Amino acid sequence: MAMRMKRVLYSAVASCALAGALYVPARAAGLNIETATIADLNAAFAGGTLTSEQLVSAYLKRIEAYDKQGPAINAIIALNKKALDEARQLDAERKSGKVRGPLHGIPVVLKDNYDTVDMPTTAGSQLLEGHMAKQDAFMVKKLREAGAIVLAKVNLSEFAGSGGSVSGATDPAIIKAGSIPNGSSSAGGQTKNPHELLHGPAGSSGGTGAAVAAAFAQFGLGTDTGGSVRGPSSANGIVGLKPTHGLLSRAGIVPLALSFDTGSVAQASCRWRSRSTRAGRWRVASTMWRWRWGS
Repeated sequence: MAMRMKRVLYSAVASCALAGALYVPARAAGLNIETATIADLNAAFAGGTLTSEQLVSAYLKRIEAYDKQGPAINAIIALNKKALDEARQLDAERKSGKVRGPLHGIPVVLKDNYDTVDMPTTAGSQLLEGHMAKQDAFMVKKLREAGAIVLAKVNLSEFAGSGGSVSGATDPAIIKAGSIPNGSSSAGGQTKNPHELLHGPAGSSGGTGAAVAAAFAQFGLGTDTGGSVRGPSSANGIVGLKPTHGLLSRAGIVPLALSFDTGSVAQASCRWRSRSTRAGRWRVASTMWRWRWGS
């Protein structure tokens, strides 16, 4: 009982500390990126008060502050080292009068089972560390064409499987538990729930759920086979939608079960979903976004 009370006390203290950290306004040219919608960002772009470079810089600073230090949410597996360069290029396009669409210059994080030509794709497994795909996944390709900036690849339950055997594990707590905790992978380690640091973010799209909840990017991609979007949505206080199976191409996504797999999109605003569904004339396969009352 005493040990349980200690855990509850630690959890409460940690959660309060994280709450204070996450609700310190993160600013990009005067705009609060924790509450700003994609529509708000586009209005600021159009008004000349915000650039994509400023926006990407703000998200990178937030990741630096909270992902591997402070609350150490540990959602990020790999950062895109060229994200700022891509943002500057898209700013130049906008300045010249070329705007690709509503996602032009908007940062996105990807569950690390989506192929990317410029970052490794591990599917959360040490077995695939350093693996470089020959081409982007279909959904990633469409996002880039629409002007979205891939900011980072995020953690997931290994091979999108959620849980599994403890064979080969070295952590005594995991061995004793008899199963791999949700939000954990051999490549990315354990991702924490931003709202409760002693809990996991659920899976298998736990890294996407945690990153969206912690406002590490405006939106992100995940996948759902048997609850892998809906679970993290519930656990991280965001909203998820699994679409009709087969609505989107799964080309370039490391599969779990092709009979059920589908891609997903993590977004920051309910009211933006219908527009992003039409963006680039490709349909959204699944949606998660931070819930804000009144949006």
